Amino acid sequence: MIYVRQSAYEDMLAHARACTGEMACGILSGRIEGGKRMAIGFYPITNTAHDPGRFALDRREHSEAMAAMKKQGASMIATWFCHRDSEARMSAYEIQAAHDRDGSYLVLSLKDPGAPELCSYRVWGGRADKEELLLVP
Repeated sequence: MIYVRQSAYEDMLAHARACTGEMACGILSGRIEGGKRMAIGFYPITNTAHDPGRFALDRREHSEAMAAMKKQGASMIATWFCHRDSEARMSAYEIQAAHDRDGSYLVLSLKDPGAPELCSYRVWGGRADKEELLLVP
């Protein structure tokens, strides 16, 4: 299970809505305490693929975000990205490109802009298993 602070979700949503013509993406920071994974910080990262159906995190921005997290005593909890025209599930390409075995992959769908959908997945051995996600204050 992953817990996501409501403010981080709202920041993701605002960023995704502002990015037109390509997938919005980034990472979430947080902490793991007693097996509980809590995502609290939001880091938008430029999609260097500049593509509506694919994303690649800007390496410099990713490194800067990781350094900022470390300075704050936080860790990377999840990679997130937005699907504008499809459901909140990982594509075969996204599953194949996933490289973080310990983190979650959050997919935000804006297919219905009035009812965004956020789902979380853990990726192992070529499979994306949906995990429970709970938004918290």
